[in-house]
Amino acid sequence: MMKRLSFLVSMPFMGVLMILLIVVLSLATFVESAYGTQTAWAVVYGTHWFELFLLVIAINMVGVMIQQKFFKRRKIVVFVFHVAFVLILAGAAITRFISYEGNMHIRENATSNTMLSNNAFIDVVLSSNGDQAEQSKEVMLTELTPRDYKMSTRVGGEKVKIKSIGYMSDAVEQYVASPGGEPYLQFMLVSNQQISVGVPSGMTTEAMGMRIAFNNEDTTAVIRFASDGKQIQLFSPFAVSVSQMSGESQEEYQPGEAVPFRESTLYTMGHMRLALQNFIPSARKQVVRAPASQKGSHLGAVKLEINYRGMVTELFVPGLARLKGTPVTGIMGDLSYSITYGSREILVPFSLFLKDFEVERYPGSNSPSSFASDVVLLDPEMGIQEERRIYMNNVLKHRGYRFYQASYDTDELGTVLSVNKDFAGTFVTYMGYLILIGGMILALFVRNTRFAMIAKKTSTVTKALVLGLLILGGSMQLFSQEVPPKEVAEEFGTLWVQDKGGRYEPINTLSHEVVRKITKKSKYKDYTSDQILLGMMMYANIWQQKPLFKVKNPELHRIIGFKGELVSFSNLMGASGEYLLTDLVNDAYVKEVASQTDLDREVIKLDDRLNAMYLVQSGGLIRIFPDPDAENHKWASVNEVTVGQTTPDSDPISTVFLNYLNALRQGDYFSAKSHLKLLKENQLTSEVLLPSESKKKIEIIYNRINIFPWLARFYGIFGLVLMVLQFLIVFRPHKLFKRLFNIGVIHLSVAFVLHTLALASRWYISGHAPMSNGYESMIFVSWVTLLAGLIFIKRSGYAIALTAILAALSLMVAGMSNMNPEITNLVPVLKSPWLTIHVAVIMAGYGFLGLASIMGLLNVVIYAILTPSNKARMQEIITQVTRVNHMTLIVGLYFMTAGVFLGGVWANESWGRYWGWDPKETWALITVLVYAFVTHMHRIPGLRGQFAFNLASFLSYSSVMMTYFGVNYFLGGIHSYASGSSFKVPWWTYLAVVLMVALSLFAFNRQNKMLPEGSGQDD
Repeated sequence: MMKRLSFLVSMPFMGVLMILLIVVLSLATFVESAYGTQTAWAVVYGTHWFELFLLVIAINMVGVMIQQKFFKRRKIVVFVFHVAFVLILAGAAITRFISYEGNMHIRENATSNTMLSNNAFIDVVLSSNGDQAEQSKEVMLTELTPRDYKMSTRVGGEKVKIKSIGYMSDAVEQYVASPGGEPYLQFMLVSNQQISVGVPSGMTTEAMGMRIAFNNEDTTAVIRFASDGKQIQLFSPFAVSVSQMSGESQEEYQPGEAVPFRESTLYTMGHMRLALQNFIPSARKQVVRAPASQKGSHLGAVKLEINYRGMVTELFVPGLARLKGTPVTGIMGDLSYSITYGSREILVPFSLFLKDFEVERYPGSNSPSSFASDVVLLDPEMGIQEERRIYMNNVLKHRGYRFYQASYDTDELGTVLSVNKDFAGTFVTYMGYLILIGGMILALFVRNTRFAMIAKKTSTVTKALVLGLLILGGSMQLFSQEVPPKEVAEEFGTLWVQDKGGRYEPINTLSHEVVRKITKKSKYKDYTSDQILLGMMMYANIWQQKPLFKVKNPELHRIIGFKGELVSFSNLMGASGEYLLTDLVNDAYVKEVASQTDLDREVIKLDDRLNAMYLVQSGGLIRIFPDPDAENHKWASVNEVTVGQTTPDSDPISTVFLNYLNALRQGDYFSAKSHLKLLKENQLTSEVLLPSESKKKIEIIYNRINIFPWLARFYGIFGLVLMVLQFLIVFRPHKLFKRLFNIGVIHLSVAFVLHTLALASRWYISGHAPMSNGYESMIFVSWVTLLAGLIFIKRSGYAIALTAILAALSLMVAGMSNMNPEITNLVPVLKSPWLTIHVAVIMAGYGFLGLASIMGLLNVVIYAILTPSNKARMQEIITQVTRVNHMTLIVGLYFMTAGVFLGGVWANESWGRYWGWDPKETWALITVLVYAFVTHMHRIPGLRGQFAFNLASFLSYSSVMMTYFGVNYFLGGIHSYASGSSFKVPWWTYLAVVLMVALSLFAFNRQNKMLPEGSGQDD
């Protein structure tokens, strides 16, 4: 019995628990993707069994710490490291069971001291014969858990039972035909817009600013309807013209006269028109499921069954978490009931008065730069009346409550604040984070840790690193009649332009984006992007004939009647100038993303590129004119100015740009230069928000060098060369090979410096750390990966070779067509120093774990090529690489773990909760668990050995790929870069998986034959 109990606090059982937790969390993210967040919480995150599971993990962790005697002095660092996890779990438990959060909505010049809970409740009020009973219960009802609510009580001496028997997501309330009901009228009202209006009998509604009554003597109503259940009459204070939709003769009715209201008839009153849509003589309001096209925009509804004195009643109660519920009332004999489903109002012991709500937008754009609530904190009990300002990443803290800027009303006259009361839970959790990160740092430098033990056994391959110079060159380009001369276009590229997001940038940046958008390449022929942009405006007809657009889909070829792989703008226009893709584009856009075909997706992408070219040639994309009268510093485009939409015709600036183009066409470059100078002077004198000239110059240099594609090729070539040289050093030792290897390292070091400068330039240009989107994170991962290789170069020469290859692959991914290299403005929530810290640390983890993966793959390949003659030398390589691999993996795990929890700090400081089980953060945790399991494999019987470790370190990177790419395309969530995008897994991915599995099996077989006793891992 004791032996069985001891297993519960053993390392093997910990391994089992970690694997189970990985499986549970991964399945939960897919449940969330398929059924929604509420369902994931109902079946996993919010359940008691999940709480018990985490408790078992905590008990196991504490038991292992005692069993392994982590409290001894030489293991104190490991003890501190593991105690931190126990503290984090304890903090999470406090947050879960004691704390609460919700939302507070305040309109301007109004005060609030109530918040709506984030969780949903079913509140029941029963009364019978003067007796009353009330009950409230928190629920997590979904279509997968529709029967999770039950209650039983006595009222008036009788027993009442209520239980949930169904749940409907995306529910709407509609009037349907039902005996014993009341008439219901629905009609179409058309004026400056078209809306459908429904009015039940005896009610008054409002539409288009006027009141409309049905079977109601409301004297304030502009239009009244009356019906006896068979016929409908319309009463209007206006003259009514009645015409049949079939086109028959019209009838005229005087104001106030009763007008028969029938189907297939159009009623005109001044600028308004009415038409009957539906009339139900006897209708009742019922809850029904919304049509498929409207899913995701409605409430849920729980179906309840009430049992009382042998009577059974079924009813739907609509509601949703984070919204205040509306009571549903009824009577069963002498029992009256009122049932509400939704969030509960929670009183706050003080009030907030909203003085003003402000939205600050990027210049010339509707994109919010920040939004803030100016409030007055009113706490009479403490004698406080203070003005405070709440905005994203700036929290109001008072009496244990924290208020965060969450969102705002569409009319921008009200604010929504996220409210959190979790001082104890946050304090304990943060303490755990701090101890954890401190323990990880100590573990890297203190003796007697596993990292230190492995480091002692590794050998030094390279003694020093020396910096050199990498020279990048360009080539001269010739003048062509389809583009202006290069030097003329370069001068044009220095003009400021305002992009669609409100960012000020040189036209050179816009031209790069346009060329990449239209041609799907960074360049076209030998022309610069500035030449192409100007050429498209100067010689529109010539560029419309150029085959710039690739068409792959054969059905699209058939439709447009053109069989070439590349088509031109003109190929997609009909003989009379009509756009051949109009119907296809409309059909594609009305479909949901999931139901779009390959043809739909290609049509949408092709239409987007064609629109970009059209906007360039029409001047709609070239916003180069500051407009003093425009709202929010919005600049006018060439198209707007030339047609006189913004600037008076008398203003000479309206013709300067046209004169500039004409001078270029005539070859009068001196006049063109003078016109361009006028445009520049106009920008400098008319706009105070322009960035500095130095920033513009650096951005132009950054664009023209375009260093990352060069670095991708450089890293790849030198990585392969260094790998060959390292093998030659091992199998054919010679000073020449070592010398060449050191020269290669010097060149990579110089490239790394250039990579660093490019990242720093992008940071300076954008004003924020280059980690805000997929492209930036990949170029940063590449940088961190090479940094990891340089750090471990003294341990193994293979490290720098492999990291160079991996850095090249990362930059190649960054250069793929689905990555967007544009420098953009940040959304408000990303304007936080915690973002920079979180992303930098977690991307560093990706880099080190990537190195560990590719080193694991290298060893798997070496196992596969083992022969009796080379196994002794190969075993030395395997051991050396495995030790460095283990060190790299530990460092990567530490960075990854710290990054995950620093992300929790960022989330807590930005929107009020440090963990919400979003798919991205859940998969980041899964990645930490996966690598934690790998680092503990040497303590689990059956999983020890170098081969198992290397294979696991290689395969584990799939969890990183899922975290980084998979969540974006398959799961979504608040972290997703591509949520809602349709993505098709390339066919070669499946082939790669099959080949990797085959390689692993073959390598395992060779290892068993050649090194059955020599695969032990360092303990």
